[in-house]
Amino acid sequence: PGLSAAQPASRPFAPGPFAPGPFLPGPLEAARRASCPKDAGVQAAAQPGEPVAGFKARPIALSRLARFGLQRRQADQLRFVAGFHLTSDDPAFGGLSALAWDGAGRLLGISDDGRFVWMELDEDGLRPLKTRMAPMLDAAGAPLPDKTSRDAEGLALWGDLALVSFEQAHRVLAFDLGGCGAAARGQPVAPAEAVARALAGLGAPVGANAGMEGLALTADQYLLAGLETQPGGASPLSIRPLEEPPDFDLSIGLGAPPLTALDILEGADGSLRVFSVHRAFDPRTGPAIVLIETRFERRDASPGEAGASRADIRFAKRDERRLAEL
Repeated sequence: PGLSAAQPASRPFAPGPFAPGPFLPGPLEAARRASCPKDAGVQAAAQPGEPVAGFKARPIALSRLARFGLQRRQADQLRFVAGFHLTSDDPAFGGLSALAWDGAGRLLGISDDGRFVWMELDEDGLRPLKTRMAPMLDAAGAPLPDKTSRDAEGLALWGDLALVSFEQAHRVLAFDLGGCGAAARGQPVAPAEAVARALAGLGAPVGANAGMEGLALTADQYLLAGLETQPGGASPLSIRPLEEPPDFDLSIGLGAPPLTALDILEGADGSLRVFSVHRAFDPRTGPAIVLIETRFERRDASPGEAGASRADIRFAKRDERRLAEL
């Protein structure tokens, strides 16, 4: 948290005609039921996870010039709000891959070692005060067994249902954190077989550690997934109904570093503003970070046809602009 556009890009969905109702149709409804099975005796958790020992959040500045009293608040078209360096005495803490507000005034994070991290925030809504952590569980209720299965990278929220994308074992799992907290069991909504077919269709190899780094979900359940790998110098992006396999037929960030995160704002007409973070590290020059806004509009591939389905809706890129280069 720290760089903001005109509106916060971290809301799980926008109000308007596409806002979700009280029921989850299709795959998310099934995933929610299976994630907290009553016959297994799963009970709602009063507080998620276990406290993280020795947690500290130290404020940091946007520029190293702050040590000389020169405060930098502007990063190209973005205004720097706040930044924090997070540390803990717990060796399992760290490796945070994604963050999102969970609707209860907390930050929800995921780590690349397969853990959920909940952060309570100060009254200013920015500084993390205390943190809890819990391992992600598989469909049988056991912790994900190894690094290959635990490499969590992307996070999208549907209310209190968390969708998490994984590298190495490329897939997307759903966890009903609102229903049973840290006891939620991961349920596939983009199974490994479907993702593998989509990655194979790129025409370029996707490394084990270069898969779905960015994840977002529209209010009417179109899943956005962005890849870290860059065939042709741009980051592949899939925007498809959740019940359909991804296809990665779109791309963003031509000439930018690899994609590492994304989020969305939705228009009343179903158009999308996609905010993506692109990051790379060079041992000679240090880190490079580029933040990009890409606008997409919805197009019905079969307008007026009887029997047209959600799968007929496609998204076309309107334009793209770099918000900041750091």
